[in-house]
Amino acid sequence: MLKLDRGSIEDLRWWSDSMTSWNGKTLLPSSVAGQLVTDASHIGWGCHYGDQATYGTWNAHMSHQHSNVRELVAVLLSLKALLPILKSKSIQILSDNVTTVAYINQMGGPIGNLTDISKQIWKIALEDNITLHARHLSGKANSRADELSRMEDKYEWMLSRPMFHLLDSVWGPHTVDRFASALTTQLPTYNSRYWDPNGMRVDALAQSDWHLENNFVNPPIRLLDRVLHLIQNQKAHATVIAPWWPAQTWFRTLQSLSISSPIRIYKQAIIQLNPSLPEPLRNRRWKLYA
Repeated sequence: MLKLDRGSIEDLRWWSDSMTSWNGKTLLPSSVAGQLVTDASHIGWGCHYGDQATYGTWNAHMSHQHSNVRELVAVLLSLKALLPILKSKSIQILSDNVTTVAYINQMGGPIGNLTDISKQIWKIALEDNITLHARHLSGKANSRADELSRMEDKYEWMLSRPMFHLLDSVWGPHTVDRFASALTTQLPTYNSRYWDPNGMRVDALAQSDWHLENNFVNPPIRLLDRVLHLIQNQKAHATVIAPWWPAQTWFRTLQSLSISSPIRIYKQAIIQLNPSLPEPLRNRRWKLYA
């Protein structure tokens, strides 16, 4: 009688559970519909598939993980983000990390945490009828995904949780964070600028449901004019984060729409999430308000 160790038993249980999602097709690709190119850096992750691309910033914990972990998680997040256009396709994943390629093709390996990530990747593939195969791509040939993974985004910042809770207690409860990412969102429901691992809707300005929600709006300053125009047109309720800038054309509109006195947001409540200085801190004269 062969006695299985705990890891082998867990692997068999995973395969047994996953078979309920299997469509009966081979897991090996016969032809490739497209190539998903991924990369990771100490700043974040990035990917592109055809003319579609997206990226994200790591939190403090992930930024200090081993490069193999970051590279495999980059594949996982890329699959999640671009899932609507990857479903039911045969996809070749290109990575400049040989460990990532091996763990995907072999559906795991000797290192437990990497195997756990590869299982999550294959779970998505099985559930969404995606055929996967990974191939190594030289670092020199992976320039676009590498650039995306190193994006130092001045818009990738957030208010501290205590500051948001204060605003939520005054004008909330808010139901949707309109300009956010998986890392910066203050709420379970949000709109992102790019394809997002959590499958949220892209482009807040393209949404027609503002009047149905209590909106938390922390937009790039250059979009404030369009944001206020949308709020007016949809007769929406919103808490808007903006600098005190009377010289701007949108400032008078902002004042006319306000229903209560603004709340000052001090520098200490602005959380920087990557090496790029957050937009509100780039001009010392700006005073930020909600």
